[in-house]
Amino acid sequence: MRHRRLTPVSPIAEPAAELCAFDELEWVSPGDQGWGPAFCRWIEARRSWISKHGAESLGGWLTVLRAEHQTRNSMYAQEEPR
Repeated sequence: MRHRRLTPVSPIAEPAAELCAFDELEWVSPGDQGWGPAFCRWIEARRSWISKHGAESLGGWLTVLRAEHQTRNSMYAQEEPR
Protein backbone atom coordinates (compact mmCIF):
# COMPACT_ATOMS: atom_id res chain seq x y z
CA MET A 1 0.00 0.00 0.00
CA ARG A 2 1.40 3.39 -0.97
CA HIS A 3 1.06 6.33 1.31
CA ARG A 4 0.58 9.82 0.05
CA ARG A 5 3.35 12.21 0.85
CA LEU A 6 2.12 15.06 2.99
CA THR A 7 2.69 18.47 1.55
CA PRO A 8 4.16 20.98 3.97
CA VAL A 9 1.67 23.48 5.27
CA SER A 10 2.80 27.06 4.96
CA PRO A 11 2.06 29.33 7.90
CA ILE A 12 -1.10 31.39 7.56
CA ALA A 13 -0.35 35.08 7.08
CA GLU A 14 -2.01 37.49 9.48
CA PRO A 15 -4.22 39.99 7.61
CA ALA A 16 -4.19 43.69 8.40
CA ALA A 17 -6.80 44.71 10.98
CA GLU A 18 -8.72 46.83 8.47
CA LEU A 19 -9.38 43.71 6.39
CA CYS A 20 -11.01 41.87 9.28
CA ALA A 21 -13.81 44.33 10.05
CA PHE A 22 -15.34 47.08 7.91
CA ASP A 23 -14.92 50.65 9.09
CA GLU A 24 -16.33 53.09 6.57
CA LEU A 25 -13.90 55.84 7.64
CA GLU A 26 -10.90 53.68 6.70
CA TRP A 27 -12.16 53.09 3.14
CA VAL A 28 -13.97 56.31 2.21
CA SER A 29 -12.67 58.50 -0.63
CA PRO A 30 -13.54 62.09 -1.47
CA GLY A 31 -16.62 62.20 -3.66
CA ASP A 32 -18.13 58.97 -2.32
CA GLN A 33 -21.85 59.10 -1.82
CA GLY A 34 -22.91 56.79 0.96
CA TRP A 35 -21.10 53.77 2.33
CA GLY A 36 -21.40 51.61 -0.80
CA PRO A 37 -18.18 52.60 -2.61
CA ALA A 38 -16.12 52.24 0.58
CA PHE A 39 -17.71 48.83 1.21
CA CYS A 40 -16.83 47.70 -2.33
CA ARG A 41 -13.21 48.82 -1.85
CA TRP A 42 -13.08 46.82 1.41
CA ILE A 43 -14.39 43.70 -0.32
CA GLU A 44 -11.90 44.14 -3.20
CA ALA A 45 -9.03 44.47 -0.72
CA ARG A 46 -10.18 41.34 1.13
CA ARG A 47 -10.45 39.35 -2.10
CA SER A 48 -7.02 40.55 -3.19
CA TRP A 49 -5.59 39.39 0.15
CA ILE A 50 -7.33 36.03 -0.24
CA SER A 51 -5.95 35.54 -3.76
CA LYS A 52 -2.42 35.92 -2.38
CA HIS A 53 -2.73 34.25 1.03
CA GLY A 54 -5.78 31.98 0.87
CA ALA A 55 -9.20 32.31 2.47
CA GLU A 56 -8.01 30.50 5.60
CA SER A 57 -6.16 33.68 6.57
CA LEU A 58 -9.58 35.29 7.12
CA GLY A 59 -11.23 32.18 8.57
CA GLY A 60 -12.23 30.35 5.37
CA TRP A 61 -14.61 31.22 2.53
CA LEU A 62 -17.75 30.61 4.53
CA THR A 63 -16.58 32.99 7.25
CA VAL A 64 -15.51 35.59 4.67
CA LEU A 65 -18.82 35.56 2.81
CA ARG A 66 -20.86 35.48 6.01
CA ALA A 67 -18.97 38.50 7.41
CA GLU A 68 -19.46 40.47 4.19
CA HIS A 69 -23.18 39.64 4.12
CA GLN A 70 -23.69 40.55 7.78
CA THR A 71 -21.73 43.78 7.35
CA ARG A 72 -23.80 44.77 4.30
CA ASN A 73 -27.03 44.07 6.18
CA SER A 74 -25.94 46.10 9.19
CA MET A 75 -24.97 49.04 6.96
CA TYR A 76 -28.39 48.94 5.28
CA ALA A 77 -30.04 48.85 8.72
CA GLN A 78 -28.15 51.99 9.77
CA GLU A 79 -29.36 53.99 6.75
CA GLU A 80 -32.11 56.51 7.27
CA PRO A 81 -35.39 55.49 5.67
CA ARG A 82 -36.13 57.26 2.41
